[in-house]
Formats: sequence, structure tokens, C-alpha cells
Amino acid sequence: GRRGAATHRSARRTTAAMADPEIEADQVDSSKLVLPNVKLEKVETKDGEEDEEVLYKHRCKLFRFRGEEWKERGTGDIKLLKHKELGKVRVLMRQEKTLKICANHIVPDIGMEQSEGSDRMWMWVAPDFAEGEVITEQFLIKFRDHETGEGFVKAWEAARATNKGADASASAGGASGGASG
Repeated sequence: GRRGAATHRSARRTTAAMADPEIEADQVDSSKLVLPNVKLEKVETKDGEEDEEVLYKHRCKLFRFRGEEWKERGTGDIKLLKHKELGKVRVLMRQEKTLKICANHIVPDIGMEQSEGSDRMWMWVAPDFAEGEVITEQFLIKFRDHETGEGFVKAWEAARATNKGADASASAGGASGGASG
């Protein structure tokens, strides 16, 4: 009986020490603490880009036109991704911290228009699927410098040509392998 009472008092002291911020950590007997044995296993995650090849990737800031003004969609890497089987190129951009998708659409058969306000910004319109449904959006993209933006425009034009080739190949009945990049 006597030994159990001492252990009980010790447990009360340890509990009191954890609840009382005045008690120093070295006054707590940590030899009695038992940590849970948790084994974490590696889980394979998929981002939907497994069947695609990255044709272009660069950091930028993306805006969309809503309610008579440009609203920021996010900052992150914009990618032009070519599907390995279908041959189509799409635009995909995720916000850098949350990885939330802020642009997801096939590169449309329209050119980019440089913004009048800056030589680092370009605009385009596309039916976008970032919100889970197709919405025609007007986008504005801003790069750190003009040269980076020019590189994106060149990659965009190449993607347009690739998509035209993929469309022609699909309509001719030869969906496998007819597209050239």
C-alpha cells in the first residue's frame, strides 16, 4: 500500500508540472513518460502530371479579370505540359505554398497579347478548369523580366502548333503518333 501512494503522488506532481508553467522542465521526471510508438509508412501521391512531359516551367504571378479588375490568382511555377499519349499541351499553374490549382487548360489556338502597361506581362483568354468546372477566363501573367516572358510566349506558340498537329492527327483517325513537336 505505501509504495503505491508514493507513485500516485509522483504522478500527480508530474501532471501538475505539465499544467503549471511555473515549474521548470528539470523538475519533471521524464523517465516515467512513455511516448507512443508510431510507425509512418511512405505513401505514394499522384499530382495528375505522371503522363505528361514538362515543356516549359518558370515562376510567375498570375491574374484573372473579374468584376472589372485584375485579381491575383497566385504566384508559382507555370508549366506547359504535353500528354505523352494524346500529344496535347496544357497550361497548369499551382500556387507555390498551397499547391492549389490556379490555371488548368489546353493551350488555346490564340496568340498572346503583350500588356500595354508592362513589357513583362502578357494576356490571353481560355476555357479554364481550375475551379472544377469550365469557365472562360481572361488571364494576365507577369514574369520577373521581359526575356523570361518572351521565352514563355515562344513556348506557347510551339504548344499551339503541337496542339494543331494533335487535332489534325486525331481527326484523321491516327491519334497515336501523328503529332510532331
